[in-house]
Amino acid sequence: MSNKFLFFAAFFVLCLCGCGNGIKISGTVTYEEDGLPVERGFINFSGATGSFSGIIKNGKYVTGGEKAVQGIPAGQYKVWFSGVQKGEHIIDTKTGIPESSIIMPLIADEFCAENKTPISFEVKPDGQKTFDVQVKKYEPRGKKP
Repeated sequence: MSNKFLFFAAFFVLCLCGCGNGIKISGTVTYEEDGLPVERGFINFSGATGSFSGIIKNGKYVTGGEKAVQGIPAGQYKVWFSGVQKGEHIIDTKTGIPESSIIMPLIADEFCAENKTPISFEVKPDGQKTFDVQVKKYEPRGKKP
């Protein structure tokens, strides 16, 4: 295939996706328990027009990234999250070298799946461009606050 054909095919697909026609949403993600920011993770918006996400850094996010052109099309969205941190290192007992890290969730399970989350947000063409939200901290099973 020629490069010219690939360019036009990619351009056509981008046009169908509505690239650049959406609304950029930004905001903060904090914990209900203490108001502290979620250190890192992703905020995800899933709806009939597709799925969109933003990276959470120190409690702040922008959909599509800070420099992205594409925003979220108007519509109703379920909002769910993913956020993890590295915990203890798993050490190889023969070599004493860390093999990997245990990954620990930061956000309660009920907020981490589209079909479970209690949070929704409507993106309106001329509406709100910020969305601040609170989530619960992850608690290991069997541990009581």
